[in-house]
Amino acid sequence: MAYVSDVSYGAVPVVRRRAVRTVTRIADAGGPLRAGQVFRATLAGVVAWYLCIWGGLSSEPYPAALAALLCVRSTVFGSFSSAASYAGGCLLGALIALPVVFTSWPTYAGLAAVLLLSGLAGGSRLFGAHGMHVPATALAVLVLARGEVQQQLVPHIADIVVGAVVGVLFNLVHAPVRLRAAESAVDHVRSELAVVLRGLAGALADGEPPEERLGRAWRDPLAARVRTARGELEHARESVRWNPRRRARRAARQRLDEEALSALERLVDHAGEIGRVLDRAVPPEDFRGGYARLLHSAALCVRECRRGFRHPLLDATRHGWEALMRDTDARHHRHGPGSEAGRAVLAVEGRLLLLLDRALADLDRPQASP
Repeated sequence: MAYVSDVSYGAVPVVRRRAVRTVTRIADAGGPLRAGQVFRATLAGVVAWYLCIWGGLSSEPYPAALAALLCVRSTVFGSFSSAASYAGGCLLGALIALPVVFTSWPTYAGLAAVLLLSGLAGGSRLFGAHGMHVPATALAVLVLARGEVQQQLVPHIADIVVGAVVGVLFNLVHAPVRLRAAESAVDHVRSELAVVLRGLAGALADGEPPEERLGRAWRDPLAARVRTARGELEHARESVRWNPRRRARRAARQRLDEEALSALERLVDHAGEIGRVLDRAVPPEDFRGGYARLLHSAALCVRECRRGFRHPLLDATRHGWEALMRDTDARHHRHGPGSEAGRAVLAVEGRLLLLLDRALADLDRPQASP
């Protein structure tokens, strides 16, 4: 039976099932967020163009519209950073080329000096993705004659500044926050891990290898979910950086569950190791039933693994683990600690109990109140 993480919809029509999956994929990928960013960038470009014409800065203020488009980002901090690097890069490129324009007509030596300096400056980490605008602006300035600097360069730089400011203001007015996507990604990890633990329990109870129940590559989608959740958590934390909305910052502190995700990451590693142990050997039947019940209980605890909540089943699961540990110790001594059967008990059952003990300890760590 292959590992399937999608929810079973029973008799729901195929069309509705596909529609639900499509909407889920779009939401997980941040589709609405990107659409909102494109809309804000478009509106910011139009407003920057109108302001430059209305203020008499230039008749065709395309640099203002371009700067506004480039400075509308998915986060407030990203918008500030993009505005500073883009406007600063263009201004630095102009400053590098101006001495050559005013001292002499650009020669090969002057062109080489401008390209070298602007290229080195543009490659700095300070300008990030906008570093290419340093040499591009420097080359554009070299084309100007001395008398055209004030008539063309000054309005050009002014348009860029206006566009960058408009882009930042649009992000400040509607500062996007990605808390919901991060919460959803962490919840997906909980659900996937609970399904895996139940699958391991079912395979163990039936004496099957985990691959028979979960599929050959069952670890890959679980690891992918963890990576996605970690990335969404980083994006959410970045979205409240420099965010002027106090409510958003407070909500981020309450809802971004870093402790739970770290515990889930360790639990995923423990589940993978349990699967590897069961791939190598099948424990005896009197051990399999008790351990399978503990895995089912752990799956229920995983589903509610979050900060500030302690699952009431966790203590009972710990007591069940202790009882199974006593039975395993008794079996080990009955076979003889130095015998081959005794060593086999430690190699399989002892290892499985150790991994489950670590998993239960990790489930107990994020339960402290926030």
